[in-house]
Amino acid sequence: MENLQYRSFDAAVNDNGKLTGVASTQTPVPMYDSKRNAYIPEVLLMSGAQLPPDGKVPLLDSHQRDSVKNQLGSARLYVEGDRLMAEPEISSAHPDVQTLVAEKHLKGLSIGYRIDEPPTYIPQNKSEIYEGRSYDGPMNLVKRFTVRELSLTPIQADPYATLRKENSDHSPLDKENPTVGDLTDRMETENKTPENNTPEETRAVETRAVENNETRQVDVEKIVQERIEAERKLARGVRDECKRQGLADYADEIIDSCKTRAEANARILELLAEKQTKVAPVNLVAGRSHHEKTVDALKTGLEARCLGPKFDRVVPKEERGMGWETTKRMRLVDVARACLELNGEDTRMLFTDRDVAERALLHQREDNGNLAYLTTGNFPSLLLNVQNKVLLQAYNEATPTFREVFRIGPSARDFKPLYLMRKSAVGLLDIWPEGAPPQQAQITDKKETFSVDSFGKEITVSYQAIVNDDLNAFAEMPADLARAALRSQNQFAWACVLNNSNLSDGNPFFDSTHNNVIASGGGKPNDIDQMASMYNLFRSQKGMAGEYLNPNPKYLVVPTGLESYANAMVRSQYDPSANQFQTYSMFAANNSQLKVIVEPWLNVNADEWYLMGAQEEAIGEFVYLEGQESPFLSSYIDMKTQCHIFTIRQSWGCALIDYQYGARNKGAA
Repeated sequence: MENLQYRSFDAAVNDNGKLTGVASTQTPVPMYDSKRNAYIPEVLLMSGAQLPPDGKVPLLDSHQRDSVKNQLGSARLYVEGDRLMAEPEISSAHPDVQTLVAEKHLKGLSIGYRIDEPPTYIPQNKSEIYEGRSYDGPMNLVKRFTVRELSLTPIQADPYATLRKENSDHSPLDKENPTVGDLTDRMETENKTPENNTPEETRAVETRAVENNETRQVDVEKIVQERIEAERKLARGVRDECKRQGLADYADEIIDSCKTRAEANARILELLAEKQTKVAPVNLVAGRSHHEKTVDALKTGLEARCLGPKFDRVVPKEERGMGWETTKRMRLVDVARACLELNGEDTRMLFTDRDVAERALLHQREDNGNLAYLTTGNFPSLLLNVQNKVLLQAYNEATPTFREVFRIGPSARDFKPLYLMRKSAVGLLDIWPEGAPPQQAQITDKKETFSVDSFGKEITVSYQAIVNDDLNAFAEMPADLARAALRSQNQFAWACVLNNSNLSDGNPFFDSTHNNVIASGGGKPNDIDQMASMYNLFRSQKGMAGEYLNPNPKYLVVPTGLESYANAMVRSQYDPSANQFQTYSMFAANNSQLKVIVEPWLNVNADEWYLMGAQEEAIGEFVYLEGQESPFLSSYIDMKTQCHIFTIRQSWGCALIDYQYGARNKGAA
């Protein structure tokens, strides 16, 4: 059940028979603080009072919440300055209660509230200003609380929650009749602070005794002392048990949340169960075995031989196997013999290097007459591991020209057709008429379709290469394959440019309908007029909404035969095509921005040259298959020839998309 706190007050019956009263003020009331084992003055800040939307809460009989039969009606609550006002309304279903109130036998009320956030504690001899008012410690400021119910009760806990008639002045409390608030003030003054208490009972003490329809006088101070002693005993027992069970840090939390010793014991058992299931992780780091250390040393030695001067840069010191300096000087056949011995092979009967090479490549051994394949630390796997590292290093070092003008798109998940969307821009902003909605932008998409294909090649390494310690067959072969993969991608991308395929609008990428081609009357790239025309085409491109994009050309792309003309245009401060000596070039300011790309694959059309944008304004997109962004090697043994077959594989595709970022000049042919 929800844990509520309580404060009592008296109400008055006005001339209209209506019961009204001040439920609470911002006057400090001593309330038990379990964290500090003391009664600390508590202030309920009215700015933090949370009331229902209609301002009504249930009116209960002495806080009994277990049945609707105990509801006597409802009460309207509202905040008036620093006071919480209450107007109870007793239901006609309880005429006897109405009679008791009308005859002024029952006029005590009590609010049940929930503290929504931990109070702000102000220490002794300290003060805090909040909402323009100063509060002196010790004190708990309750900045947010929710009123849940109102009950009829004979005891008043707030010294300044006074009687009032509607629209009448408030009078101070008659101190001749001390309340529980007065008693707790007296206890704190005399340093009679309890050590342990149950929170719900000691938030406010309410006393009522009704027998035979007669109200009796109750010894409030005696009841308070009895409850304080019971609470001390409960808290002391909880603390001792928590200390025995190693849960001392949880003692305050258990005392605050549990009303009885049975509840406290149940909570302690729960915490013990949680503590047993939360086993601290143990970091056990097993040392590497002799087998693993030897494999690491052999692998690092091969990497050092294959990578040469690049080894120090490619392989960090922490990744090098211990003793690699020795294995670096081993012949390939000696590495093969070491791998066989690591896997339990008796190499004493392998008299020649050829026997060792054949056995290592086949990576088999006899087990009770049966052939068993070796997998861990075998020679072919060691070679493949090293060669993939060499291949990847060579692949990452090279920079093919197509990557300057094609952007690398997200990886494809499979070989199904890919759809690249070219979205139109929103165009220009329109005038927004007064009192009318803005004009809706018309955004359309253009879809270009292509797919990813697989590419590969095989290379054979014979066992004679191992016998001859032919390092070139193992060191240079992966690098050659990496460069072959890049050349293939480069050719594939520039073939898209040369093919000039139709886009989704039915027109070729470079076409007069796209305003990005000079089809006739062209010239070489050193012609200042031709360059001006090309710049005009490039800069005048429009988006799909008809707005000018004003793209900036980044690359002058030419076949090998036009390289010197292109460099003359880009690097010269003067017009290279002018007849008059030292005529200043109008493109001199652009020389530092335009970069020349010379691509031999464009030699098919030796007179054509291009202006193209950079990555952010690329003409197309190049896509790899997911997991094959870099090429990789696989290998197998040809049992007939006893050769080691290496296969390189990579999958990619590309398409031209944005014609606004490319312009073609067909040249003077």
